[in-house]
Amino acid sequence: MFFSEEIIKLFDNLAKEGKEIIATGLDWGCLSDIPISSVAGLLAVADKVIKLAGVCDICGENATKTQWKMDYLPQKPSDYVGGAEKYGCHCRIHYTKPQQKLEVAQVQ
Repeated sequence: MFFSEEIIKLFDNLAKEGKEIIATGLDWGCLSDIPISSVAGLLAVADKVIKLAGVCDICGENATKTQWKMDYLPQKPSDYVGGAEKYGCHCRIHYTKPQQKLEVAQVQ
């Protein structure tokens, strides 16, 4: 989980005190293929949201999905840590759902 409920409440309270809060996070789970609910909570308390896009590794268009590149699912928390060797940016067209990617890898 990127942001806990306690952190979201803290950010909201600090904003009520006039503090400017800047937070970043991914909004879609690349392994679960669902929205990250804690980030949705953060968006709900935000006064302003700027949603950025990456560049698709395949076609160069705007990428809104993070793609797990490995041919296995992480077994322990430290397996999630990584950069471009484990994760890539894909547009909706080139994003492959995690289960589909694993099925293709197992066939090869």
